[in-house]
Amino acid sequence: MEESNIQIIEDQEPSPEQQILNAAMAVIAEKKISGTRMRHIADRAQISQGTIHYYFPSKADLLLAMLDEMQAAFDQDRRERLAADDMKPDEKIHIFFLQQYRILTEYPYLLEVFYDFWGQGIIDSKIRPKVQWMYEEWREDMMAAIQEGIETGDFDPHQADLTPAILVSFLEGVALQYLLDQEGIDLEAYFDVTNSAILNILGFQCARDRYPTDLSDDQWFRIRPLLPPAKPGGRPPSVNLRQVVNGILYVSHCNCSWRMLPHDFPSWQTVYGYYNRWLKDGILERINQHLNVDLLVRESVIEDEAHG
Repeated sequence: MEESNIQIIEDQEPSPEQQILNAAMAVIAEKKISGTRMRHIADRAQISQGTIHYYFPSKADLLLAMLDEMQAAFDQDRRERLAADDMKPDEKIHIFFLQQYRILTEYPYLLEVFYDFWGQGIIDSKIRPKVQWMYEEWREDMMAAIQEGIETGDFDPHQADLTPAILVSFLEGVALQYLLDQEGIDLEAYFDVTNSAILNILGFQCARDRYPTDLSDDQWFRIRPLLPPAKPGGRPPSVNLRQVVNGILYVSHCNCSWRMLPHDFPSWQTVYGYYNRWLKDGILERINQHLNVDLLVRESVIEDEAHG
């Protein structure tokens, strides 16, 4: 999976306040909230307890600040990806699955700490509203993506109001299981099935049946950042770039003529044009390296089209 933007502990030059928050995150991940003392955090941050109390008068103040820090990191990571102009409604839904996959596989301590806060929120009247707010923000982002799909006609509005809560249940349910039993959960298979289930609830109809050469969702989100972004101020691309890549894969694997590209792909001229442009710019080579697949089309096919 691609590198995450969530970097709570890894700041290169943290301020004293950030240094304390980073140390608190590491200590709580190890000792849990109930076993964490201010002296443990001071030792990890290599500062005095007096300095901690200057920024955070009490342990409760520090815990609430940590929740704010986690929320900001989760939101920024997710919203930067959702902001892409050329992303289709079903792709935006997949962003939520992708983020949870990335956190579980690269930053599981973040969720371990969050669930410790979740447990505290059951009994602590100050922490509970913060945890509720984090879930509200998550569901609101989901609802915004769903509403876009309703406006474009891709999603049915009848089940829309329930879908964010269902989606959170899918994501949180598997996270709790995975943190306790990584060997017993196939995350990629689980997210493929539940992503399809959410789209079915929303009444999303795939444009065509899947070809064996098509990119998986995971492959697409790995290579998507490699593709050139739309020009600032310009119109978003009218062509689906994922289907362009799928078209190139179809021709390269089937060794067929560009003109034999099935009609449920973008036009062969469009796919061929992107192929030549990306080949010249070195983009195809980078995609090959990320996917460990060959997108290069035989020279004889290219020559045939050039003189066709």
